Amino acid sequence: MKFSIPKRTLATLALGGCFALPVMAADSVLETTLQGFLLDQSTSLSGDVSVELDIPNVQRISCHNPEPFLPGNGQRLWGRTTVGVRCPDDRPSTRYFQAYVRVKGDYYVAAHDIAPGSVIGPGDVNLRNGDLTRLSQQLLTGDHDPTGQVATRRIGEGLPLQGNMLRAPLLIKSGQQVRVVAQGRGFAIRTEGTALSGAGRDERLRVRTSEGRILTGTAISHDTVELR
Repeated sequence: MKFSIPKRTLATLALGGCFALPVMAADSVLETTLQGFLLDQSTSLSGDVSVELDIPNVQRISCHNPEPFLPGNGQRLWGRTTVGVRCPDDRPSTRYFQAYVRVKGDYYVAAHDIAPGSVIGPGDVNLRNGDLTRLSQQLLTGDHDPTGQVATRRIGEGLPLQGNMLRAPLLIKSGQQVRVVAQGRGFAIRTEGTALSGAGRDERLRVRTSEGRILTGTAISHDTVELR
């Protein structure tokens, strides 16, 4: 993954020579620390990541030992977000800034109209490159090849592909005879049954066993359901 940090032109400070260097130094430390923190927190994102910060001039100075953090729990660094910083030696000691985490990368679009139920082949999709943060979070990016998946709805030409538009091809069909297996410490269960719905690999389905019991398991092959 490549990271890029936007360049910023520093305006000339007109506060007098004795104040210019300390203000510029504090400004640079705060901004560099926050950008580095956000980029470090974004290492799991696929694509070229850049960070833009919105730091009002009044909040730039007097934060000489910044300690950045992400407010809240489970905040995703994607698009517009908030970053906090603690300034233990200054006032106010805690501040919040707006940032934009931009991710540029490849994503799949339909090469032509795709009908529901169609199996996606290499000629059915194209790769485009753009700002992923401005598109759906269910977008299929370049590292999620949709080839072999089945369209669940009509997909118009040029439309970005999303995970909810596709499903795995069926391994097991409704009404099919299947083996039902379960294994654990000191036991193993094997019986026969009838699938009550279709399912792709690792998808859940219900099975009626030969004894009449209704069980829910996971499709692991074309004729086997595993109880987990």
